[in-house]
Amino acid sequence: MNDLDSRIARCISDAVREVNSLRAVDEQVGQEPATVLLGDGGALDSLGFVNLAVALEDSIQREFGPSVVVVGELLGAPDPASFRTIELLHSFVRERIDAQDE
Repeated sequence: MNDLDSRIARCISDAVREVNSLRAVDEQVGQEPATVLLGDGGALDSLGFVNLAVALEDSIQREFGPSVVVVGELLGAPDPASFRTIELLHSFVRERIDAQDE
């Protein structure tokens, strides 16, 4: 994993920890790449995902600066399956950061 991917993983991990701090022990969201966030078997309902998106944007802006914005794209994405798991969320964020660097 390169430095950028490590930084993104840390941001996602921080956001999941923040969301978990608001959830019961038996409702904790996993941190593994295959953890399903949305849809069938997903750990989050729509409000939980909004909380994760906001926490993730806060974490990303602390790590990368205020010019990196992902919450609007997460909440307005036409296909939420593109970030159904932690691994897909990581790829989604990576693509957005790469696009903003161009």
